[in-house]
Amino acid sequence: MNPRVSAVEQIARTELRRYVQDRVAIFTLVLMPLLIVFLIGSAYGSASTVFVVGVVDADDTDSSADLVAALEASNTVATRDYSDEADLRRDIRLGDVAGGLLIPAGYGRDVAAGSAVALPVVTLQADQGSTAVVAAVTGALAGEGAVLAAARFVAGDGSVDPESAVQVARAVAPSVDLPEIDVQTVGTIRPEDENAFTRAVFSQLVLFVFVNGMVAAWALVQTRQLGIGRRAMAAPIGAGAFVSGVAGSRVALGLLQSALLLVAGVLVFGVTWGSWPAIALLVLVWAVVSAGAGMLLGALARTPEQAIAIAVPASIALAMLGGTMWSLEFVGPVMRVIGHLTPHAWAMDAWTAIVNDGAGVTGIATELAVLTAIAVVLMAVSARALRRTLTHGG
Repeated sequence: MNPRVSAVEQIARTELRRYVQDRVAIFTLVLMPLLIVFLIGSAYGSASTVFVVGVVDADDTDSSADLVAALEASNTVATRDYSDEADLRRDIRLGDVAGGLLIPAGYGRDVAAGSAVALPVVTLQADQGSTAVVAAVTGALAGEGAVLAAARFVAGDGSVDPESAVQVARAVAPSVDLPEIDVQTVGTIRPEDENAFTRAVFSQLVLFVFVNGMVAAWALVQTRQLGIGRRAMAAPIGAGAFVSGVAGSRVALGLLQSALLLVAGVLVFGVTWGSWPAIALLVLVWAVVSAGAGMLLGALARTPEQAIAIAVPASIALAMLGGTMWSLEFVGPVMRVIGHLTPHAWAMDAWTAIVNDGAGVTGIATELAVLTAIAVVLMAVSARALRRTLTHGG
């Protein structure tokens, strides 16, 4: 084997071993990303989420029971009985239920007489859960309204009493063939909407591969302080082999973490990924971007503590601007432009195209080109800075 290649491989292994032996590094490499993926995915749930609606039935008649039954027929709502309105409002504030329906006393009598009835619906705020609650209650009321309208029509000439008319209308309603809804979608259903863990996994991959690439700068500073770099400069292999070995260790670190998260996404969280060739290229380029950023910090920082103090807030700030913590679809055009000054935004765009649009390598060509350019610049600048630092005894 070429002595230079062997030296590069040995340096890469040594640097990688020194990093992964740190317990904190292992936590940020594996455990923390998986924990955050679990928390985010669990918090947002999935498209099949069933929202719980609390019901206070102060009427307790067949009509109120029919209304609750119609509400339970919704595919997105389950009901929970409450005897006290205060308890219901407390649980809504605590988030135990998504909303509440208050059926007042006299509801059955009033609807049978054709009187207007106000049904309070209680929600915490205008979010996905409250929207589903209002929609389900509205749908249930619409169905009940149709039945009651038919009953009043039957009882209109006075030959049938209102209660009997309602019973007839309810008996006939299930046998009426209503038009079926033909649901058509434009484009593809987004996997990140069907499985909330999908976006959580790839966003945390983008976040933590970069974080670990930056945090690994402390090990490079320590390497400089131990004089390993200077000895490498004096050895026949030269600075080039040392820099290449460091770069190789950092890229390998990013690839290892990416592989762990991708496999966990499939086996633990049931994520369905898209084009694997596109994913492989994207993961490789992102690992190089992260390695280059971390090497640059490692060349410039004076102490390991300084490297970590810069790495963590800088990584989080770039991740926030780049849309790993929230989609750039929900920010204004100015912030979207600012976000795309970070490599994170381009990586997130590429992941979204792969997962949601089924894009292959050609579908993310622009994003790959931008990230590759960033990777080349970062690697070139960091290598030069590291050479200069070693030359001057840093």
